[in-house]
Amino acid sequence: MTYIAHTKENSEEIQTLRDHLWNSKMYAEKYGDILGIPHVTGVAALVHDLGKYRQEFQKYIRHSEKAKKGSVDHSSFGAVFLKEKVKELSQQPEEFSADSLFAEIISNAVFSHHNSLGLKDYLNARLKSPYYERVEKFDIDPEKKIELKQAESLFYQETMAENDFNIYLKTAMREFSQLFKELLKDQDGLLDNLYYVGQFIYSCLLDADRTDTSLFSFGKSATEYQYDEIFEQYYGKLLNSISNLTRARKSIKLVPKCRMNVMLLQTKQMVFTACLFRQVVGRHWQVCVMD
Repeated sequence: MTYIAHTKENSEEIQTLRDHLWNSKMYAEKYGDILGIPHVTGVAALVHDLGKYRQEFQKYIRHSEKAKKGSVDHSSFGAVFLKEKVKELSQQPEEFSADSLFAEIISNAVFSHHNSLGLKDYLNARLKSPYYERVEKFDIDPEKKIELKQAESLFYQETMAENDFNIYLKTAMREFSQLFKELLKDQDGLLDNLYYVGQFIYSCLLDADRTDTSLFSFGKSATEYQYDEIFEQYYGKLLNSISNLTRARKSIKLVPKCRMNVMLLQTKQMVFTACLFRQVVGRHWQVCVMD
C-alpha cells in the first residue's frame, strides 16, 4: 500500500508520507542548526505526521473531497509516540529533567502544528492545561493506543528503522540536554529562554512542513537565499523611512503628540524586527518557493 501525505487539486499526483517526512526533517535540521540543535528540530519534523499512517487518515486523504478538512486527527499520534519513546530511552529517572522537558516541548510542537492559535498552553488563565488535557484524552482511549502501535510499526517499516530512529532520537536528546545546561547558567532568564526555545522549535517545524507542502503543491524546487544582501537592501529602506519621518516631524507642528508617539513606536518596532531578523537568520539560508 502507498501511504499518502498530500494530494493535488485536479490531479492524480500524490506525495508519499515517507518523502514528506524525510523532506521536512531535512529542512528542519537546517533551521535548527542555527542554535546547534539540528536533530532536535529534525526529530519534531520526522514524527509530526506519523498519525497519517492511520488507516482512517488514508481513507480520508483518498476521498478528501467528500470529507471535512481536518476532521481526522493525525497530530496527536506523533506527539504521544515521541513522548513515550523519550521516556523509554531516557537515562534520567527524575520527573523533571532535560529529557522530560525535551519530550514536552517537542510533543507540544507536534500537537500544535495545525493549531491556528500556536502552541498549546501548559497552564492557561482558567488554571487548565490544554496540553495535558490533550495527552490525557489520548491516554484514556484504548482504540487510539492500538492505532498508535499500528502507525508506529508502519513508520519503522516505511520511514526509518527502529534502531536508526532510536540513535537519531538519542542524539536529539543529547543536543537538548547540552542546550539546557547552557540555559541553566541564567537562572533569572530560564523560563523566558525556555519559552523562546519552544517557540523556535515550533517555528522550525512549521516552516519545514509548510515549505515541503508548498513545494509539492506548486511543483517548485527549493532555492537558497543569501540573506545578508536582502537584509542590507531592506534595512537601507528602513533607515531612509526613519530619516523621512524625522524630517516630517520637524516640519509638521500640528501633529498631535499622541499620534507622533505612535508613529515613533511603530518605527522602533520596525527597527527591532529588522535587527532580530539579522540576528536569527545571519548568513544561513532558508528554503523558499520561487517562480
